[in-house]
Amino acid sequence: MIIMNKKMRITLVLAAFALPLVAAAAFTPTDWQWKKAITLPSEVFSPDAYVKIDLDQQSSIYSQFELADLRVVRDGSTEIPYQLITDTTQDGRKFFPATILDRAIDNGDMVLVIDTGEAGQGHNAIDIISVTPNFRRQVSIYSSDVLLKWSDPKWGWINPSSRNGALVRSTDAFIYHFNDTELSFSAGNSTVFYPETSSRYLRVVIHKENEKMELLGISGVRVYRDTLPVNKEDEMSVSATIGENQKEQSTEIIIDLGGGGLSTKAITLNLKDGSNFNRRATIHGSANGENWSLIGQGYLFQVFTPLFSGVELTLRYPEVSYRYLRVVVFNDDNQPVQFGHTVSLGSTLRSVVFAATVRGEYALYYGNTNAKTPHYDLARFFQYIESITVPRAALGTQTPNDAYAPAMPPKKPFTDEYPQLVNVTLIVLITIVTLLMFAYIKKLKLERPHE
Repeated sequence: MIIMNKKMRITLVLAAFALPLVAAAAFTPTDWQWKKAITLPSEVFSPDAYVKIDLDQQSSIYSQFELADLRVVRDGSTEIPYQLITDTTQDGRKFFPATILDRAIDNGDMVLVIDTGEAGQGHNAIDIISVTPNFRRQVSIYSSDVLLKWSDPKWGWINPSSRNGALVRSTDAFIYHFNDTELSFSAGNSTVFYPETSSRYLRVVIHKENEKMELLGISGVRVYRDTLPVNKEDEMSVSATIGENQKEQSTEIIIDLGGGGLSTKAITLNLKDGSNFNRRATIHGSANGENWSLIGQGYLFQVFTPLFSGVELTLRYPEVSYRYLRVVVFNDDNQPVQFGHTVSLGSTLRSVVFAATVRGEYALYYGNTNAKTPHYDLARFFQYIESITVPRAALGTQTPNDAYAPAMPPKKPFTDEYPQLVNVTLIVLITIVTLLMFAYIKKLKLERPHE
């Protein structure tokens, strides 16, 4: 049993009060390089007032990995707790018990008549499940409130648009699948999105790709209303450097974001001409522009023919934070594709929610390489805050933080700072030691040995 005297008890009490102070260090303005002013809406400064700001690409790029150095600061010195969130656009995905009622072949086109189960319920997407390993087909969608024969002209044509994730494209709808057994690689898209309709019946026409009239092996379909929670996406256009790798017969497109704070998950290339092509491509990421990691792969193509028209210039990959991105397009024995020197990057839109209970000048600070991700009590009760309805604040332009003082680099050791002086000193010392040794040996030779 340990018995504490009065002095020990006082020491422990003082230590207990001191620990929180050590754990929650004060905000030091000199450590942050950049800032953006926050313009608050007028309906704030109440005890329970919360506001939201959407992070732009610039503040994300110049922040550190995973936005660890973001700080909301009032009056240039008081750190305000915040919660980093990802907004969503929708709230569910409803599937319908779709059944293929009829199949037909019309001059090489495959026609499917589908029953979605019930009229009056909106749907806007269909997955066409095929067992064929390699194909590329244009698709047209028709609808009807009553069941018609597959060839009946009364079917109402729906002008569909193909879509991947949350990106809607203006090209006609198509599905495709590529499978390369040698590379153990496959890529494709089997979903067709169309304007929402409440018709019970669909007529899906999968057009032939060539005069061989090869049919797809269709194993089933899935019809649904796309209201799945999807993260709000943001796009930005950035410059790219394009080079040709003659040895690998590939085109390399390199993007330097200038910083590693922005998380990206898709890259869309631009073309200079309308030539038809079909190429395999890989996407790599790097923190320093030298050591690259494979983060994704896919197929890029542009095809405009009487039987098929479609464009796929987007590569998607798991969300990553790299300063450098590199797309490698494999040309094989074909001429390189003429890509433009700008690309579009897709990222998830993130927001910061914080309490604005006191009047003052608020700003977002970032650009501290030594900062760690903050941990606030706000995270423990944030689930009880309705972040969707809170008013939005606006970010100003990026400006240098006048108080920023770059950390002094560590002083070099004397031997690194003056290497020549050290070498000369060593030579002198070796010379002196050598001379002393010769003098000592000579002295030993001159002395008579004792009998």
